[in-house]
Amino acid sequence: MQGLVQLWVNKHLLAMGIEDHILPEYSYDMDMLYELAGQELIRWQATQQLAVKGTITEERKIGATISGDELFGEVVTPLIEVIDTQSKIIMKIRDALLGTRKAQIQAGRDAGDSSKKSTELAAKAHTSVQERLRVLRGDAEEVKDAEFDVKNGST
Repeated sequence: MQGLVQLWVNKHLLAMGIEDHILPEYSYDMDMLYELAGQELIRWQATQQLAVKGTITEERKIGATISGDELFGEVVTPLIEVIDTQSKIIMKIRDALLGTRKAQIQAGRDAGDSSKKSTELAAKAHTSVQERLRVLRGDAEEVKDAEFDVKNGST
């Protein structure tokens, strides 16, 4: 079973593009991946038991008559509930992993955007300073008033 857990962890590492999982920045991801693999193992075991059983229902005691005789009936096996519960837990962990990956990607984009914005602001500031220096030195072009005629639109 340890081999299955490691197989699932390696599969997810590959899907997430993590090559050197020993690095500290992947510790949170690794914790979540092992938790995910553990939950997948529980679901897998329940599925295996269900496969051996061959049916999703079983006969169980469902009550008793007034005289104390037991009543039996077909009920859905508890394995179905285990599988359903594990599937929900697995989806939550996957969503959390995906959210972590998206947050990391967005953080990288934001850092890139901040760097780009800083560069643009620095360029604008440089241009503004250069323009002011030209004005102070008298190198700036003179601003001339435009000449225009106003024509009456009605004829």
